[in-house]
Amino acid sequence: QSTACDQSSNFSVKSSRSSLITEFHLYCDRRILLGLFGSAFFLGAMFGVLIFNPLSDKYGRRTMLRILTPFVPMTGVLFYWAVDVEMALLAIVMAGLVLSPISVTSFVLATELFEAKKRYVGATTVLLSHVGASLLAALIAMAVEDWRVMALIYLVAGVVVQPVNYWIDESPRFLGKV
Repeated sequence: QSTACDQSSNFSVKSSRSSLITEFHLYCDRRILLGLFGSAFFLGAMFGVLIFNPLSDKYGRRTMLRILTPFVPMTGVLFYWAVDVEMALLAIVMAGLVLSPISVTSFVLATELFEAKKRYVGATTVLLSHVGASLLAALIAMAVEDWRVMALIYLVAGVVVQPVNYWIDESPRFLGKV
């Protein structure tokens, strides 16, 4: 199926893959909405870091990780069940709201678990795990035919990491100020 956008271009929706573009008709006069998805994540990330990172300084890094990580699968559920662009964008904002503070808090916690001369070990471990997860997500996305299945995969990953919160120690620097 081909859709006429204007006198000079057409958009073809021949692919069997289900994507945000085809599902929510984000082409032609609605293509501007596609750019909102990246912006929505970073908007959520900005507010998440501004809100939750000071709270992790106040209440402890492990405590904030335990509070925030259950919201990761919840954003996956919301994204999976999105029936319109607005609901999908809300899920993306919420994902940014929790994922960025989780990343920053994990990084800080990992570096604080090591003495000053060995902090690079914690920092490198967290950074490489994020890079590895991003590469794995890209490889899975290449194989998955449907964006909703990809949302389910993120949801399952979010559930799988929940038990990790219960064997992570609190930051010694935080415990030193209590």
